[in-house]
Amino acid sequence: MIPMRLFRNNRSQAVRIPRALAFPDDVRDVTIRREGDRLVLEPLRPKTATNWEEFFAMPGAEDFPEREQPPEQVRDRYFD
Repeated sequence: MIPMRLFRNNRSQAVRIPRALAFPDDVRDVTIRREGDRLVLEPLRPKTATNWEEFFAMPGAEDFPEREQPPEQVRDRYFD
């Protein structure tokens, strides 16, 4: 554990991350969450798929939670 000092940047609190704990250079964005009295930073990497099957198998956004669907209806064919 490395003790750090908070400072003000305009009206926000900030902390400099030491080189020993720095994220890789390709990480541009992070998420932050509170766990009790701790703040946890995690790299935010876009979830990418290499093909359409992987894309549609990926979980949806939190804005659109999974929901129960009724069973598929069996319908008569109109054209033979």
